[in-house]
Amino acid sequence: LNTLPRKALDWLTPLEKFAQLVDYHKAFETVAPHV
Repeated sequence: LNTLPRKALDWLTPLEKFAQLVDYHKAFETVAPHV
C-alpha cells in the first residue's frame, strides 16, 4: 500500500466502507422478506 499515492489511499478507505455497506445491504435483502 506504500506504493500507492496518498490520494489513492484517501479514497481507498471510503470506497471499502461503501463496498462493505453494499454487501451488507444485499445480504440483508436476501434474509429479510420484501415488504
